[in-house]
Amino acid sequence: MSLHILLLGDSHVKGLDCILRSMLPAVTSKFVDVQSMYYPGITTPSLLDKLDRLHANRQKYTHIITMIGTCDITTKDTSVFKDTTSDIINNINRLTSTIEHMTQAQVMTISIPPKATPITPCQHASAQRYNITQETAARYNWTVHYINNKLANTIPVKQIWKQSRGRRYGNITNFTDDCLHLNMSGKVHVVSNIIKSMTNL
Repeated sequence: MSLHILLLGDSHVKGLDCILRSMLPAVTSKFVDVQSMYYPGITTPSLLDKLDRLHANRQKYTHIITMIGTCDITTKDTSVFKDTTSDIINNINRLTSTIEHMTQAQVMTISIPPKATPITPCQHASAQRYNITQETAARYNWTVHYINNKLANTIPVKQIWKQSRGRRYGNITNFTDDCLHLNMSGKVHVVSNIIKSMTNL
């Protein structure tokens, strides 16, 4: 028996395959093959259009894990919402159901990551590229919180999103200085929760 795993989504998927590949031998004796397909800046509807790339290998995957939604919520400047929350929820659920119908894999969705609130001068400077401020991060994170709680089935990784001092999301210790992408500790925690949610190990 083998595990054939595909990680699919936006730039948050980058690097998760290497961590998953290194952590799985501790919980399974099966041969492990982990692949990733990620597209920085992609939205869920655009990812749906790329699913034809799954056709050639669609029957070999035992697990397909998606991480998508960040770019559905806002444009790059984080001030204008692209879609309504119901549209985003429907699109992510449609992505999951489409993959389920295409494959025989266990399909899982990772909760949409929040954005951290910049604190230090370095973080303020780095986060400026994405126009992430205390105000825009809070607005985005409120929407993330709502969507994650309405999705049909997500991997429960919300622990790493919690922040002290009453801030609900965006613990900077799990993010790079750009306040958008997960650092190593954040990625390891995500992968740990992926493994806990996987069956047939």
